[in-house]
Amino acid sequence: MPTQVLWPILASLTAIGLHWIVNVPSKPRQERKPESAAVVPRPKKTKSTPTAAHSRSRTQLRLLQNHWSSQPFEDEPENKYFRSKHEAVLHNFMTEVQSHAKIAPKDSNFVATVNCKTVRCQFEICGTEEQLAAFLTPLKNVQVNGQSIWRSFIETNKTSATNTPDRARDKHQDNCKTFVISLTHDLERNDSLTIPSSPTVREKAKKKRVLSPKKEAESGRAVRHASEKHQSKLADR
Repeated sequence: MPTQVLWPILASLTAIGLHWIVNVPSKPRQERKPESAAVVPRPKKTKSTPTAAHSRSRTQLRLLQNHWSSQPFEDEPENKYFRSKHEAVLHNFMTEVQSHAKIAPKDSNFVATVNCKTVRCQFEICGTEEQLAAFLTPLKNVQVNGQSIWRSFIETNKTSATNTPDRARDKHQDNCKTFVISLTHDLERNDSLTIPSSPTVREKAKKKRVLSPKKEAESGRAVRHASEKHQSKLADR
């Protein structure tokens, strides 16, 4: 009787043991990834400064200028880096030129704006005839490191209504001038501006030194009188 009870149990245990030995490996198998799914190491990212990433050589700048110079300014695409940097630099330059021209910073009769695209910028200047003349002469002569920064400085008849403030258009509709300019090189925020004396200023200085006919005659008589006095002293000796 005990043998009949234990026999089925022993048979079951033996079957389980044989199944374990045959079908269950001693170590878990490691599945191989297909070759197409192999992980390729990514190159390390290197930090680059905005100037290094966006700087353009004079040759690159000239090629772009040659391409866009014959196109309308409105059709030129926008380079956000060039626009943000050069609008700030040129705005500072124009503020200095305005001071040089002795135009008050808060003069409501005068407005100067700048709008840049990729290689060119547009100046819109409104004011009285005297203000425009006093402002444009030094602006065209602006230099950085002793060299002119303008490659071209061309007056156009088109004025962008979105950039010129209403107060300027209302007051001086006939006294607004628009210029499209290109630069000899990309400017930097730390560039120092110089405004050499204009020929008109030098000519005015020369005219101030020229004596009127009356004063010239008086000066001639004074010189002759001094000469005669000197000669008489020599004769007395």
